Amino acid sequence: PFGPVGSPNRLPGINAAAAGQAITLSSYNFADVGPNHVDVLNTQYRLLGGLRFKALGFEWESAALYSEARVRDTSDGISQTLL
Repeated sequence: PFGPVGSPNRLPGINAAAAGQAITLSSYNFADVGPNHVDVLNTQYRLLGGLRFKALGFEWESAALYSEARVRDTSDGISQTLL
């Protein structure tokens, strides 16, 4: 659609160079092969413990946090990387 002037595939009325314009496809959806189902497994853990106390004329507060997360996406569609 962005080929040189005179090409039968060039779109009329576009603002592209007369010699044509290169294009890059970064993503394409093959709709004709059916839907692309994506299964997501998301596991998260969080542990929080804290202390609050008065000592030596001060009010003290402290806490510790541990967090872990894992995600796995599985798709039955066409691999864009392999394509």
